[in-house]
Amino acid sequence: ILLKRAEALKTRLKVDPKNKSIVLELINLYMAELDQIDNARKYTFLIKDESLKTNIQNSAKPLDQLTADALISQADFQADLAQKSTNAKLILFKRAAAAYENFSTRFPNNGLSSTKAKLALDRVKKIIAKLDKPDESQTDEGNGRTFTYSGRNLIIEAEKASKIVKPMKVISNRGASGGKFVTRPVDSSEGSPTESRESADKGRLIFYIQSKVKVNVNLSARAASPSGSNEHNSFFVGVAKGKTEGVSFSQWTTTERKEWTWSTLMDRYYRTREITLEKGLNTIIVAAREFGTPIDSIRISPHNPRAGDSERRRRIEEFRRRFSEGGRSGRDRGGRRDGGRSGRGGGRGR
Repeated sequence: ILLKRAEALKTRLKVDPKNKSIVLELINLYMAELDQIDNARKYTFLIKDESLKTNIQNSAKPLDQLTADALISQADFQADLAQKSTNAKLILFKRAAAAYENFSTRFPNNGLSSTKAKLALDRVKKIIAKLDKPDESQTDEGNGRTFTYSGRNLIIEAEKASKIVKPMKVISNRGASGGKFVTRPVDSSEGSPTESRESADKGRLIFYIQSKVKVNVNLSARAASPSGSNEHNSFFVGVAKGKTEGVSFSQWTTTERKEWTWSTLMDRYYRTREITLEKGLNTIIVAAREFGTPIDSIRISPHNPRAGDSERRRRIEEFRRRFSEGGRSGRDRGGRRDGGRSGRGGGRGR
């Protein structure tokens, strides 16, 4: 529904590009409900409010790169978005808390601003504690929690998976939505990266999902690539009916960006790929593929075949860029056509 609303606003904006209310509604939808910062940034050139424009741009930057004033402004901005949000309230409040905490750590003696940040952080933490506790849709079952999908966006922090199978490890990180992420640490004795499906048995996140009906959904992950490349940016993923660990795995390539980014599950041709939740209990497993790939959260949302369109375009452009650079470097080395082919093979097939 939210994605359809965004498409409708974009259509209206094409007809009336100077309509400020449409621009602000679209930006607010991307920022406060869909948590799609990159899409919101595309429309900042249409707004005159420099403070709003700066805060949107800073939302995509690591907190350690922000000045004291920018940090306070960003924290207040995220907290304000959270107050208005229906679907992304918890993530936005956690983002605000991370910014307040970063400020308090880096600028502890900044007068009135330090006092303000401490009070705001305490207030936001209390809100998070209320929002983040188990509710009627999350109950303890066996070794872990069962989550209920009710037709709306369901976001689950990776560190709160129903089961975390070693050597998957929870790592503290202020940039992560819940202050933590999960990864399969690199082990030099086993080589890195590991691409065999056998690695799926060496570290798993298991999510038990209850559904009242059989339904097709989109699966997304808030992930990052530590190297900012196509290294350390993939998992295996599998889904099955019931409470089981016997699933059939397929590859899930996430983002090539260093910053946390939502990545929709796609097939090898970069087309949005849905998964099916059967009526009753289901098991989703995200397993290690390339060691060192971090995952912050997963999101289960109503199926939309165009959910990953912008990501698809970005990945295709990135692939073309790597192919072009590889081809040029190959020709530069020897001026031979096989150099270009070698360059093309420099990036592993996805």
